[in-house]
This record gives sequence, structure tokens and C-alpha cells, in this order.
Amino acid sequence: MSLASAEPVMAARPARVTVVIAVGADERDAIVPTLAVLGREAIDATVASLAVVLAGPARAGVVAVTWGAIAEPGFDAVVAWAHGAVPPVGLIAIVDDADPAAGEQALRAGYDDAAAASCSPRELAARIRAVHRRMVRAPAAASGRGGRRLVHRNLVLDPDSCELWLDGRPVALTVTEFTMVVALVRARGGVLTRAELLDQAWGNDSLEVGARAVDNVVLRLRKKVGRPELIETVRGIGFRLGRLGDDG
Repeated sequence: MSLASAEPVMAARPARVTVVIAVGADERDAIVPTLAVLGREAIDATVASLAVVLAGPARAGVVAVTWGAIAEPGFDAVVAWAHGAVPPVGLIAIVDDADPAAGEQALRAGYDDAAAASCSPRELAARIRAVHRRMVRAPAAASGRGGRRLVHRNLVLDPDSCELWLDGRPVALTVTEFTMVVALVRARGGVLTRAELLDQAWGNDSLEVGARAVDNVVLRLRKKVGRPELIETVRGIGFRLGRLGDDG
């Protein structure tokens, strides 16, 4: 199923979204009204089962929405699939209203956003646009006038691939993770509050994103990089980039 834009003003750069159905045909039929709204909002949406989507290649510039419970293969498998694209696919989890913990699990796994299934179609459209904007903004945020890569001692950020290089080792990041590291590098060792990091990584168009989301991203970054000292916690204030030296 494909819904094309009916608004030429926004059609120049539509946010492509793959709505991944992890449940049965009844739920697939139930989201038809949502797809209609997305079409009117200049979002080109397609529908496929989770298995079909994960079996195919991830496409850069796409925002993927997983709809419903995905106990198998789990959020981690979807995140791994998303990293098959350069830069990675944006990810939004729509979870059951009765299972709010699932949204937190998705965010910890590396999703860019999560919302309850009761969210309105227009709210979903706004969330898709917000993630897409961050995807577009992340490379621009890291690009300096002197070149495409952003360098801080032995840490290098590549906006074209959304990769962080530390000690010559590449680490693939989500758009949100990448944008947060860029903010910390640009702070030059200064402390950024959670509110400031929320604004940098999610922007003013973020919806219902709290300070806990910042903590989740920091935990993911420390785990991915394998260097907990990459981001230091300043108790009661926020975070700053650690004193990374060439000697590791």
C-alpha cells in the first residue's frame, strides 16, 4: 500500500516511512485510517510485516515505525537492521498502551522515539517528521567550515556515515546518538544540562521526551564505544565529554 502526497508544497522532501506490522491482519486493517492521514501529511507510507522488512535491505533516509509487540526477534534486531543503511534508518516504536515499559525498552535498544498506540495519526505524523528532521540535521551539525569531519583529539565524527571513530575504530551510531556526541564535542569539555542535550538531540519539535531519554542515550553510547569515560556524569547538572587521550 502506498499513499502519495496531495500537498505539493511539502512534496519536495517527503519523509518516507515504513510501517512495520508485527501483529495480525486485524491490526493491519485497523491502521488504514492512520495511513490515510499520513498521506495527507505528505508522508509516503508503505506497510509490510516485520519479517519481510527485516529480510530486506535498510534504506537510508527512511523512518521505520514498528507497530505493536515485537518480542521476537526483539528491538535489538530491528536496531541492527537499521544500521545496515548509511546513515542508519530512523526508528519509532508504537507500543501497547498497557505496556509502557516496552517504549523504554525500545529507546534503550537504540530507537529514536517511542509512543503509545493511542497516539493520534497527526501526532504520529509529527513524530515521523521530527525524527526525519534530526536525520537531515545531524550531518549538517557535524560539518564545519573547514571540512566534513569533526575531530576532537582521538575522536572523529563522520557525518556521512553517522559513525564515531575512536582510536581508529569505527562505531555506528543512531542519528540521536550521533547528534548528542556532536553537541558534547562542540561544548569543548563544558557541561551540558539534560535540558540542553534534549534541545540539541531532539530539537524543539520533540514530543513528550524527558530527561530519562538523555540518560538512555548516554548509557547506549558508553556501551557501544566500550569506553565509559567517553561521557562523564556531572552530578546534579548533566554531562560532559571525557578527557580522552591518545593513549586510551
